[in-house]
Amino acid sequence: MAQYYKVDNRLLNEEEYNEHCVGLWAVCLFFATAIYCGYQLHGVIPHEWMKEARFAALIIPSVIAGAIAARFAGFVRGAFYVVLAVGVIYCVGMWVWSIM
Repeated sequence: MAQYYKVDNRLLNEEEYNEHCVGLWAVCLFFATAIYCGYQLHGVIPHEWMKEARFAALIIPSVIAGAIAARFAGFVRGAFYVVLAVGVIYCVGMWVWSIM
């Protein structure tokens, strides 16, 4: 029997739901990476440059970095859950080890 997920007013099958989740990760990764990249570039770009040059030197690389991060959203999502599972197993193992 197929499993369906309710998202807003839609019923999605498992493949569509997975695509939906990866899309959400892509949006979050895009914004987080673009904001972080812009924050880091803001301290590097000289203030003596014209306003338009500073704007272009800040926005263009930030958008490119965000797009690259969003492209790897599926991999990042999988790696995040693997690291989370390994961390939980490690914590449980360390707890059991400390009891013994």
